[in-house]
Amino acid sequence: MLTRIKQIIDWFNDEPEKKPLSQTTKTNRTPVGFCVAWTEEQLKQDALIKDKLRVLKRSGLALPYEVWDEFVVDTVIRFAKLCQELPASESYHHATPRGLLLHSLDVAIYAMRIRRNYILPPNTAPEEVIHKEIVWVYGVFLCALLHDVGKVLDMDIELFVGEGKEFARWTPALGAISQPYRFRYSKERQYSQHQHSGLMWLTPLLSENPMAAITSDRQLYHEMSAYLSGHADSDSVIGQIVMQADAASVAQNLGADKAGINLAAEKARGAAVSLAGQLRLTLAHLLQSGAFPLNKKGAEGFVDGENLFLMSKPIGDRLRSALLERGITNVPSDNSRLFNELQQHQLIRANDDEMAIWKCEVFLSAFDWRQTFTFVCVYWPSIWPEGEFPSIEGSITPLSDAVEQKEAVEGNESTTTQNAAISPHREEGGYFVTQEDITATVPLSQSVLDQENKEPSFSLDLMSFMPGMDTIVAEPEIMDKPVDVEPITLPVNESIEPEQVEISTVTDEISDAAPTGEALTSSSILLQKFDVRTLTPTELGEAFYLWMDAVLKGGVHLVNRQGAMFHRVEQGLLVVSPGAFRSFVSERCLFAKANTYGVVQQGLQPLGKHELRPDGRSVHKASIKDSDRTLNGFLFAVQPEWAELYPINPHVMLVCE
Repeated sequence: MLTRIKQIIDWFNDEPEKKPLSQTTKTNRTPVGFCVAWTEEQLKQDALIKDKLRVLKRSGLALPYEVWDEFVVDTVIRFAKLCQELPASESYHHATPRGLLLHSLDVAIYAMRIRRNYILPPNTAPEEVIHKEIVWVYGVFLCALLHDVGKVLDMDIELFVGEGKEFARWTPALGAISQPYRFRYSKERQYSQHQHSGLMWLTPLLSENPMAAITSDRQLYHEMSAYLSGHADSDSVIGQIVMQADAASVAQNLGADKAGINLAAEKARGAAVSLAGQLRLTLAHLLQSGAFPLNKKGAEGFVDGENLFLMSKPIGDRLRSALLERGITNVPSDNSRLFNELQQHQLIRANDDEMAIWKCEVFLSAFDWRQTFTFVCVYWPSIWPEGEFPSIEGSITPLSDAVEQKEAVEGNESTTTQNAAISPHREEGGYFVTQEDITATVPLSQSVLDQENKEPSFSLDLMSFMPGMDTIVAEPEIMDKPVDVEPITLPVNESIEPEQVEISTVTDEISDAAPTGEALTSSSILLQKFDVRTLTPTELGEAFYLWMDAVLKGGVHLVNRQGAMFHRVEQGLLVVSPGAFRSFVSERCLFAKANTYGVVQQGLQPLGKHELRPDGRSVHKASIKDSDRTLNGFLFAVQPEWAELYPINPHVMLVCE
């Protein structure tokens, strides 16, 4: 009897092959071509995830130890369950199993390093940053982790639900993948869809406490929601950080070295940052924060109805300082360029002479006080619609003496203290002043040369698309020595959209506002505006030459000076391109497009007024003494009147090619 009972007990306890049998059964039940889903326990023990979490902590995601597991580890594990073995792209970067997971974790790591260059939250007082920064850093981490999660919707994913059953189609409503699955890229996928799909994953990814943390800061949650739904502004600090981190991760996966990774991030930074948006955002913040004392003695601004007159030197310095504090480095280093940017993007109003700087007499009736200052004029309702600014008790009277406007650059606002004149070189439009002592020869400073070489990459003169013209190649900032680049010449109709080079062929009578080339003289050119829709390229080229002759004779723009667009060399007059052409378009042309300056250059070709290189090309290169920088431009024969006004600049020498 006892023997029988012992046999029954042994039979119940005899399971030596149970675990191997279970694995064999699982393998047999998974069809060929299907992936077995990672479980939560497997992911927690995964060496790759452990290593990424370790690097993530060292990279700057400095959350308290008590919340690290719930806020970071659990979030990463849930994200990994969603990503499984899916790649980040079909044939580009991280196009391997687990590519989406690896790319997302790498972007999160890079984002934690890059965010150190930013103040979080932006435009926040230092005493508040201490309390809010940690949750903002966590928000950046989440956005970086989820920036590409929508790519799972680019794929058709099928789940194996059992023998003899039809495969089920996976959708986000089913949650993380937990069954054997297979996937393929959908032929009908929308390639930009993932940029708008991140927000839907935020709630299922986070537990109660992390969600409570990010929603406790309304500004943070608004920024995160806008970014993850694809509606972030160009000046979104989260968007800027993640874009740079994304570029760095892609470069790393494609085999770039450390310098290449840094360069990719820097290029992405330049693409992400819109200077116009940053200027508007910063100006609005300064107005809302009450940074400017108004309508009193010692004030930095005065309100006249809907116009806010801000003293040019303080506003320039405050804007530049605020932008640099936020990590925005592409800020013009001098006030003239900064004001041109503000005017170009309609953030400030031009005066009657179409200049950025206003000279006004301020009268405060309560103090019987009268003084003259130089201002920029802001239409404040467009910057802060909800704001309220009381008008001055007195008057603000604009003065018309344009010559005095050269007070506005380096110096004080009062007419009693003068300083150096503003550099009139302008790229996109705005204002210029008459400069005394223009015949003096001054070596070009390195900072000015840097500005000359920092043209946007898209504005390479369109010369590669024009017969007989050069390609101007911007020199990467990381290079210590200039690199010879072969010029590229492509036909117009194969390189640009037709509307980019379309020139109107209207033969009707041209309006009085834009006289034909035959009707123009150098004395009238500075009083005329040209409708580019009704002028041929040749007429625009003739107008440019007359404009150049007028500004040289009148001393309107600098010559042989820092920031100058004109330099006299031994072989003739070098006209810097594209700066001079853009200035002409900005000052004198109506209805201009981004490529209008290229049309002006094209119109110069049949006129024969400029000197060609021996190889028949139009663009010459000039070297700068004691510098490895170069200038590119058109070369014109020096007229007798020009020769009397301007000596040869010994610091600029034409390169013989």
